[in-house]
Amino acid sequence: MAVENLVRCLFSRPGTWNIHLYSTVAASQVNRDLSLLGIPPSAMQHISICALAELAAHGFYNGQPPRIWYEPAAFYREAFQLRDRATCKPYPVVCTVHGLSDFRLMYEQFLRVMLCDTYQGDSLVCTSEPCRIALQKLLGYLGDALSTRYGVALTYRGRLDTIALPVDTNLFSPGDRSKARKTFHLGDSQLLVLYVGRMSFLKCDVIPILTAMVPYLREVERLDLVFGFAGTAEAGFLDRLHRFAGDIGIPASRLRIFVGIDDNSKVALLRAADIFISPSDSLQECFGIAPVEAMAVGVPQLVADWSGYKDTVVQGVTGFRVSTRWAACDEDLKDTGPLLGWYYDNILLSQTVAVDGQQWADALLRLASNRELRMSMGEASRSRAIQMYSMDSIRQQYHALWEEVSAVPKPLTASPKEQVDQLKYYSVFRHYASISVSDDAEISVTAMPPAISEVIIRHACSTLTINEGLDLNAIRRIMTETRKKGQVAIMELRRTACSNLSHSGTLRHIMWGVKHGLWAVNGGTSMIS
Repeated sequence: MAVENLVRCLFSRPGTWNIHLYSTVAASQVNRDLSLLGIPPSAMQHISICALAELAAHGFYNGQPPRIWYEPAAFYREAFQLRDRATCKPYPVVCTVHGLSDFRLMYEQFLRVMLCDTYQGDSLVCTSEPCRIALQKLLGYLGDALSTRYGVALTYRGRLDTIALPVDTNLFSPGDRSKARKTFHLGDSQLLVLYVGRMSFLKCDVIPILTAMVPYLREVERLDLVFGFAGTAEAGFLDRLHRFAGDIGIPASRLRIFVGIDDNSKVALLRAADIFISPSDSLQECFGIAPVEAMAVGVPQLVADWSGYKDTVVQGVTGFRVSTRWAACDEDLKDTGPLLGWYYDNILLSQTVAVDGQQWADALLRLASNRELRMSMGEASRSRAIQMYSMDSIRQQYHALWEEVSAVPKPLTASPKEQVDQLKYYSVFRHYASISVSDDAEISVTAMPPAISEVIIRHACSTLTINEGLDLNAIRRIMTETRKKGQVAIMELRRTACSNLSHSGTLRHIMWGVKHGLWAVNGGTSMIS
């Protein structure tokens, strides 16, 4: 959802930027997806949808490199490797970083970035300042490890920026509170203390905050507090939540569970809420969008002083941040990731992040017993959400960053770099075949009836697209040439029927036709020893 929201933010009003969107799926599907995201037709005029396979085979749209390459999802290495392989003048690469706690990112993403040439105009955009500091440490540790073990000096030479994630402050906005509360059957005197998000022992364990309220159960009753939990839940988590609450003396009437909610239901719940809570304890969390959504609706936030919440929730102004404690308890987890997976490390460590229970209870009771404080914090929250996290605000920050990095001086020339993970398929596997077909071989039409040949081509048209690298017009041109001339050299077809294709692309199209019995090959080198 974070990536989709970011795309909607940046694509809905591209400003002076023209967007060439490279995709692995058909343009029609991309158009439908963009429409579902709410991209208006006026913005679509600035968006060209291009096949990623075309980029790989023929280079950039209209042969021109971009002013910048922006990657909104977690495909950092692909963005940098693409530029490293290009023959055009270097351009800035800007990527948004969403998470850092999966150990696989070290090798699969950030090491690959460091193996590429990086420049001062490149930017890894972190969604919070704690995320930026963590990424700076991670890149430093990675560089030190490479130097110590292999004697290799590799560094990321680009910049680390911080831009938050956007919230649709038109959708997430104050509304008819009475109507929302009736929708969820809340009494006039009840105060809804609402958590929205993933409910799990990994992402956000909400059970300890119930424990913190045990000494104050009479106050819970007196203030008529109802604890609402909305979102998705890990298997078995809700059953344990209910059982635990009952065992510590919190009656079932004080718990409300809302699962499978969409954005509209989420907005209605937030409008019905009096206090938003989130005791985040996960290393996965770099930003945390839910408190900002509550902020936009005008609901005060009570959150853990953890990760991105340090940036978003202003202490004593929009809500309260409660102290967290953690210890260096990961020494024996250094090697568990490759054996037991990222989840093992992350869940063990999230269960060691402690939110101060006394502070939590004090802050919750203070908010619950002071309507004027809730109202003033709600007003400050709405103002901050619009100023800092609205679509317009985040869009302006990205556009300013793009303008800034595109103006950074770049190397005058570039040439493709040898890649350590570049598999030269034919050189490695050519001996698998019996005969190797070279440019001086000739092809001719087989005895395949024309009607059957057409069926084969039509079938390819219905099952393969340009994303699989097949140009059906080129196949028809090859068919026309071979029928007209009888026997044609491959090198001649490159000049005539396949002039729009690369050398390898020509051979792939010819061999596809040979595979399906459209043409026969005359000549070649035997690979049998």
